[in-house]
Amino acid sequence: MKIQILGHSGCGKSTLGRQLASHYNIPCLHLDSVYFMEDWEGRGTDEACQIIADFLEKQSGEWVIEGNYHKFLLNERLEQADMIVYLNYNRFLCFYRAFMRSVQYRGVTRPDMSAGCIEKFDWEFAKWLLYNGRGAKHVERLQCVKPHEHKTRHFGTPYELRQFLTEQGISQDGNQVGVPTVQTWLDYFLRNIGWN
Repeated sequence: MKIQILGHSGCGKSTLGRQLASHYNIPCLHLDSVYFMEDWEGRGTDEACQIIADFLEKQSGEWVIEGNYHKFLLNERLEQADMIVYLNYNRFLCFYRAFMRSVQYRGVTRPDMSAGCIEKFDWEFAKWLLYNGRGAKHVERLQCVKPHEHKTRHFGTPYELRQFLTEQGISQDGNQVGVPTVQTWLDYFLRNIGWN
């Protein structure tokens, strides 16, 4: 099984990638970890493409790749994939989920990122979530799935995705990123008043 996950920032591509990789017992490549090096420094396109090409060759039969990055062998990834998952969630939901993720991983590097990329939520990223990442150019790039509609699953809400995963017998994380627990809120409160 080869699965490519696409979607807007903050929609849960990384979480879904981990779930599918765990269910099928196959490797998952997070493209954010390919692009970003330590301290959020971007990697060059040629080097990133080589990393992905090596992954595709080594894991030729089974993989999950999550992330868009149209310059990073996207057409090859879509061609090789047995299934394409496109998470097309509302921008405000993605904003909320990305913010809650930043609370959950505040001060540390999350599991799907390169070492040294400390989780952050700044004005630039907020603008990307609400405006720049939803511009016509970006949306047009995500239309690359049209030639592959026969193997593409579109999900407009997390509920639709949960239904699909349940129907497939795929176990889901008990606490999805973006669904805050009391502990998450308490940790956030304590950190921001300087008690932690």
